[in-house]
Amino acid sequence: MIRQSFRQMKIWPLTMLLPIIPAAAAFLILRDDAVSFIRWWLALTVPGLLFLPFSANFFAQSPDRGFLFAKPLGLALPGLAIWTLSYLGVLPFKALPIWCAILAGGALIHVRPENRLFWKRTIQKPSVMVHFALEETLFGSSLLLWTFARGLSPALDSLEKFMDYGFMMSLWRTSFLPAKDMWLAGSSINYYYFGQYLMTYWAKAAGIHPEKAYNLAMASLFALTLCLSFAIALLIGVEIRKAYPRTHRAFPMTFAASAAVLLTVGGNGHIFYYGGNPVGNWLHRLFTRWGLPVGELNLERYWFADATRYIGYNPDTADKTIHEFPYYSFLVADLHAHAVNLILVLLVLAFLMILIQKIPGTRIIIAGLEIDRRIVLLSVLLAAFMMGNYWDFVIYFAVACLVLLLSNDHPESRVAVGIALPLTAAQAILLMAPFLLLENAFAAVLAFGFAALFSQMAATRFPHPLTNTGAKACLTFLLAHLVALPFNAGFEPIAKEIRRTVSQTPIIQLWILYGFLLIACFVFILDTLPIGKVHSTEPNPPATPGMKLPSSEKLLLAFTVCGLALILIPELVYVVDIYSGDYKRANTMFKFTYQAFVMLSFVLAYVPTAFLLVRKNRKESPLRPLVGMLLLLLFVPSLLYPIRVTTQWLGRFELERYQGIDGIAPFAQKDSVSIAGVRPGELADDYAAIQWFNDQVTGQPVILESFGDSYTDYCRISAYTGLPTVMGWQTHEWLWRTSKATPDAYQKVVLPRQNDVRTLYTSDDEALVRQLINQYQIRYIVIGDLEREKFPILDTEGKPTGQTAVNEFLLSSLGEVAFSSGNLTVLSIP
Repeated sequence: MIRQSFRQMKIWPLTMLLPIIPAAAAFLILRDDAVSFIRWWLALTVPGLLFLPFSANFFAQSPDRGFLFAKPLGLALPGLAIWTLSYLGVLPFKALPIWCAILAGGALIHVRPENRLFWKRTIQKPSVMVHFALEETLFGSSLLLWTFARGLSPALDSLEKFMDYGFMMSLWRTSFLPAKDMWLAGSSINYYYFGQYLMTYWAKAAGIHPEKAYNLAMASLFALTLCLSFAIALLIGVEIRKAYPRTHRAFPMTFAASAAVLLTVGGNGHIFYYGGNPVGNWLHRLFTRWGLPVGELNLERYWFADATRYIGYNPDTADKTIHEFPYYSFLVADLHAHAVNLILVLLVLAFLMILIQKIPGTRIIIAGLEIDRRIVLLSVLLAAFMMGNYWDFVIYFAVACLVLLLSNDHPESRVAVGIALPLTAAQAILLMAPFLLLENAFAAVLAFGFAALFSQMAATRFPHPLTNTGAKACLTFLLAHLVALPFNAGFEPIAKEIRRTVSQTPIIQLWILYGFLLIACFVFILDTLPIGKVHSTEPNPPATPGMKLPSSEKLLLAFTVCGLALILIPELVYVVDIYSGDYKRANTMFKFTYQAFVMLSFVLAYVPTAFLLVRKNRKESPLRPLVGMLLLLLFVPSLLYPIRVTTQWLGRFELERYQGIDGIAPFAQKDSVSIAGVRPGELADDYAAIQWFNDQVTGQPVILESFGDSYTDYCRISAYTGLPTVMGWQTHEWLWRTSKATPDAYQKVVLPRQNDVRTLYTSDDEALVRQLINQYQIRYIVIGDLEREKFPILDTEGKPTGQTAVNEFLLSSLGEVAFSSGNLTVLSIP
């Protein structure tokens, strides 16, 4: 033992040099981008180290003392502070205040004596330091891998990238929040953009312009997803070993590695049946012979997006849906709400793990009330969901409620369930009624406060697991809305109407997508339950009536129940938005099944590894390891996806194919489908104008460029500069401006502005044009090929004549040429 400790003491300092390997490799692989890569990495690592003692207070039972969790905490908590203070007009959203907030947060953490001693105690534990080095190397290596992947296809000109980059650029130019909407001049962004804010906050801290920071941010999402899922599973695995001492010591790391790979790069089951696997193809043909609606099998045309556009598309029906998963998000690289919020989702899952445990010393006093600080931090993270991806707020508040029920202290009930049920129903009604009915954020918070007060009184007067859970849930809901109040006060909520689903998914199609996950859930439930069976060997197992499970398995059970519910809910109801007809439940299924995949990936990783390595008692069947080997086959459908499709989108991973991480530069070489003809480099003049705007124009003066359909090259100047234009992508603005107050946003907001832009470009009435310029306070007018294409002269049959209706003569008389390149001119209006 002494010799082993000595060996550890001699070797562990060398392991601290391991992160140098990916840092040095960056200079060979990324070349000119290596310095930006290192700065970006350090801008997360330094706050993470400052917040590590804070993280260790919550994750002390983890082998790494919360090292990986400190990274998102060091990013999110100071980021949320700057967000709030900037909304209140106290601090500007700039690099200096950002670093002041980070350092102030670190100083406050180290004020506590136990936190000041953290480093001294940690350095004396070689095993913990080795974890630090290995995990930092894992993060750096995965960050390097996906930075290189983004450099293979860095262009930011497809799918949602215009919107996401436009948000970043508007935030980059902004000093005080809310940020201006780059596609609706005179308005602030009326969407959930905290995720894009957080990445821009990171970019400002690192001093890296968004043209590179965007792709570094996508690489970070990949790396953090891999590392955080690893850390969560490791935490669960350690708890499993404590609950079942006969478990093999390799289980925590095996489970952690499996969960990290499955969640980060795994896919759904579609590719198993349609992607060339002989067994899956045989099953598809068998289903076809049975007359089941499984659509066509065309092995020569399999495309990576097919796995996310299957229900409603093959076979073609009037119920088209979306069912994405994280690796698809990393491939297409949209810095969208569901993807950016993933790192905070994993942080919430980690806090749910420690919330379900019995950890002493977690109470703090706020305004005379004793509150669990885990609930406070959970509320803060849920508030970030409210501002970053509202769907996740709804989903994980429900998950948190279930976990709160499972983690209940279960005081001796002084009332029967017959009394507790109506009281809990009253708690829920008092909470949900103002949530659904009140539009005013301040009035809603007051109502939530009343619900929390009533719930606490009910739990105190009538103690019961249900009323106790209701009180904690109401408090969590109230605290989350208090944190998000500065944002919600100026936000016009998008409609929350819920309707009954008209079309249901054929069961066979759900099986094709999620069958392997469903099997894992079934086996987990079968192995863990029936209720009342005692598995735990803990000295003092949780006294949950009828379910004596260790906390880690309770959490996995919560993941199972909630994941299955999220797959089922879109088959029953959907949330109404602007998408109607064939696509009415597409968004609901997208957001719900995305999070189902996240939670069920942990269950999928757990089941085979548990059968192989976890020993719950001495009487287990000797066939259990054999069953575990068979269950490993459940990994196959998920892991086929990255093997088959990665190069379809990114191409071969070869050093000579690396283009760099500047996401705007490829725009100059693009052949735009929005411009007639085939000519690479059609947008070179537009790229030059974008560079001029970014180099020469400060602040956010209004520009005029042509509006356009979503997912086209229109509105490229506003997206790539963050300068607001009169009207941008129409479908996006239609969605963002649709609310109870403005149910017909297209007719009242979008269409009038489109008509004004058309008038500005084509009218012969100088007085009217000047009036509109003054109305929108337009400072620059862009006239390029896209504007000429957008407003053609039509013949008597309504067909383009090849000539443009843009009145360049009149527009030129209103200002002077500020910039010109080829066919594009930028006019400056005095």
